[in-house]
Amino acid sequence: MAHWYVLSNCEDVQPYMEEHLNSIEAHDLVRKHDVYKKQFPKWFRKQMENTLCSNKDERTLALDSLSRGPLPCVNKYTGCIINGVRYHTKDREGRLKSQNSGVVVEGNHCDEVIDFYGVLLEIIKLYYLRD
Repeated sequence: MAHWYVLSNCEDVQPYMEEHLNSIEAHDLVRKHDVYKKQFPKWFRKQMENTLCSNKDERTLALDSLSRGPLPCVNKYTGCIINGVRYHTKDREGRLKSQNSGVVVEGNHCDEVIDFYGVLLEIIKLYYLRD
């Protein structure tokens, strides 16, 4: 799930996502998005393998690294600071006076952009291999 979030929020991956979504044939929109989400990482990996044969520029190498997925080892944290804002996991904030585990993420649901609200249960750092 974390890898999907990284891919779907990377601007350079968006053209590949659109191409793959347009290539899927499904009778209903929900089914199409399920198939898309399941198949895209493998499809994207194949696309990058083909692209690397003819183009090895820095951008292509970075996309290839993303297409391979994260390494199996991750670092877990109970808090982090992003753009000057401090976030904590729900477990950690239970021991604190201030609370900052709530998040909102803009997302796509059946081709409609909506806000998703939630609580941070885990904070993980993914690592990607660069050849």
